[in-house]
Amino acid sequence: MVSKRRQELVADLISTREDVKVGKRIPGLHELGPAALHFLVDSYRFDTPECGVSALGEGVTLVYRRPGLTVKVETWTWKNESGFDTTLTDTSVNDQTLSASLDRVFETCGLGSARDVPGGHSGGGHTTRKRIEQHATALRAVMPLLDGSNATQVIRRSRA
Repeated sequence: MVSKRRQELVADLISTREDVKVGKRIPGLHELGPAALHFLVDSYRFDTPECGVSALGEGVTLVYRRPGLTVKVETWTWKNESGFDTTLTDTSVNDQTLSASLDRVFETCGLGSARDVPGGHSGGGHTTRKRIEQHATALRAVMPLLDGSNATQVIRRSRA
């Protein structure tokens, strides 16, 4: 059952982006992400997501934070390129930040190939929906392995 607070949060996050070609509204990361990634808040003690604008050109971000770990999901476009990325950042190491992409963490944990967590070209709305689901599935597999000090070790190994 979806809590009333989550319903309110999702309603607040809904964007009004219009698809220029078709004239239909295409759901984006801010609309679909919170529902697909709710398990981060429900099961892994993350705060509700912060919505923002990508620093990599036009695009949006969802940032989930908990003490010691941040998960940032991002869509971006720049010139003729676009992408969909998820980054895990360990903030528990003496004011340092260690970051690794989800595909590298997934592979380092022995859960599959980095190709199982595609990023890169995000394409249109249908591809964005697919990427959200693929990254949510990978995060579901990775999160049990990132509790406690293990997160620092996994992220550090993923960067090598």
